[in-house]
Amino acid sequence: MSPVITTEQLSLRPFRIEDAQRVSKHAGRPAIARMVQNVPCPYPQLAVEGWIMLHDSLRRRRQAFPFAVATDDDGLVGAAGLHRTRGGWILGYWIGEPWQGRGYASEAAGALRDFAAGQLNLPVISAEWFEDNPASGRVLEKAGFTPTGKTAERFSLGRRARARSVEMEWRSGAAH
Repeated sequence: MSPVITTEQLSLRPFRIEDAQRVSKHAGRPAIARMVQNVPCPYPQLAVEGWIMLHDSLRRRRQAFPFAVATDDDGLVGAAGLHRTRGGWILGYWIGEPWQGRGYASEAAGALRDFAAGQLNLPVISAEWFEDNPASGRVLEKAGFTPTGKTAERFSLGRRARARSVEMEWRSGAAH
């Protein structure tokens, strides 16, 4: 299952190996890597290629649904995905610095929320954001996520340290 999801401004598509250089360049920047849990800083292109090669297997086993976030004009501008955890499914995303502030993160998060509900039949999706990145909390609110009232210490590869994160969730049937 490798769908392409289209929105008003974006195409969420499977990653291609030729995306690795751009992912390495943008996701591996400190400003991006610090704000997500699983991106090292720097992010070597070879490591990105290995990650991309795992995607088909992850989708087949319903462990993760990673998508390249792209625009017609700029090509790949970020990433968004759903990942299975012990407690359910979690949504994650990043948008490269040159494209931030254009609503791409909210649009991608909303598209994945709809994909999760419609294609995967998930009744609940979780998401988290680091407290020093309140813009990510606003992105999730725009996508229909609500705070759970819980916080947790999470390790960030980009920080090489733990940081406090705020937990949010979306529930099927809730207004969005």
